[in-house]
Amino acid sequence: MYKKRNILTLSLLLILVNAFPSYAVKSPKATISPWSINDLIDAQRQGIIPSTALSESKDLRKNIIPDELSDLDNLSRKKLETYNLTKNTKYEKSDLKYYTNKENILNIIFDMLSQYEDTTNQNAVKFLSEKSIYRGSGNPEDLIKPASFEESICLFNRATTYIIEKNNFSSKGMLYSVENNGNKVYLYGSIHIGDNSMYPIQKNVMDAFYASDEIFVEVNVQDKEKMEHMSNEMYHNDGKTLKDDLGDELYLKFKSFMDSYDVSEDYYNSLKPWSAYNMISNLPMNIKMPNASALGIDKYFIYKANANNKKINELESIELQTNLLSEFSEEEYKSMINSFIDTANKYGLDIFTKSSENLKTIWKNGDEKALNDTLDKDNSFTGNLFDERDINMANKIEEVLKSNEKKTYFIIAGAAHFTPEDSIIKLLENKGFKVNK
Repeated sequence: MYKKRNILTLSLLLILVNAFPSYAVKSPKATISPWSINDLIDAQRQGIIPSTALSESKDLRKNIIPDELSDLDNLSRKKLETYNLTKNTKYEKSDLKYYTNKENILNIIFDMLSQYEDTTNQNAVKFLSEKSIYRGSGNPEDLIKPASFEESICLFNRATTYIIEKNNFSSKGMLYSVENNGNKVYLYGSIHIGDNSMYPIQKNVMDAFYASDEIFVEVNVQDKEKMEHMSNEMYHNDGKTLKDDLGDELYLKFKSFMDSYDVSEDYYNSLKPWSAYNMISNLPMNIKMPNASALGIDKYFIYKANANNKKINELESIELQTNLLSEFSEEEYKSMINSFIDTANKYGLDIFTKSSENLKTIWKNGDEKALNDTLDKDNSFTGNLFDERDINMANKIEEVLKSNEKKTYFIIAGAAHFTPEDSIIKLLENKGFKVNK
């Protein structure tokens, strides 16, 4: 039971627990052209450019240099090698030179794709144009000009996405749609953790996102003021300490465990029991999967919504989620902290991250049954994470569907709010709406 509970805490409530080190969804610092932003975000998520590429103060509109092109090519090829793609038996590797004119870059990309697709007697420029990878002017003189770094990134991103999508390896998640009164709502079941293997996301999901006028998320983590409120709620401000709450014996056990992972007492000695549990239960993720929250699906769509000037709404408030976690008894959190430490000391941190890895695979495959098999909604802690929240979210979605706005909405929430028999989907159906998978 603990293992299932841990999956939920780490992967369905990570919006809250990862507020400790950093919670902002930041805009790019790099100088880029508006037309390139979607491809650049996706390239970063796929891992074909470094995770820091858009956060550094660099002008990506400048011409790409050979070393940058070499890195981009190598990372793109490595990305494709992570999939079980059928190889083209006729492929013969070209003698690649990293000249930075557009035609040569297109030839490099064409060579990369030729490993997985029979391109015999095909012209590189024509082939890539037909696949909408190269979207040039059609003027042959443009091909001899040097390419910018951002244009090169876009080309490689479209190429890798093309092969992954064509072979049905893009991530699925759980997508539903509901229509009423001229409004269309897409419901997308996500998880709050991620890695590069979870991108790109399936085309029909992205088409639904781009077609939307506004999006909804559980909590908008870009709202710094609200997130600071939540952070403040985690700490005692009356002089009381975590040691007072846990008692000498359990606090010493907690401290010893945190010391073993070089976590300073300054980070937790003023925490309340509920936030101490969330900190310690999130520790395996921070150590073993440090980028998991930053690459989460919710944050991706918030980032994309900002880039595409889509209004971001909330299904619930940060206050609600904070109150939800803090309303459980001190004794229950003490028991959970004790159980977590005993399990970690006996089996190591991998027992927790293996569960999260399994959850990511389930989500990528869009496997509703497998997801439901991981849930344990019979215990009070897990059940309360869903029951009342599902009702409130369904009521919010009903308001949107019955409004006179005549808009399209893309609504993102943890997949476990949609997939079980007693979840949001069933609640909407009980209200008379027809939900399409």
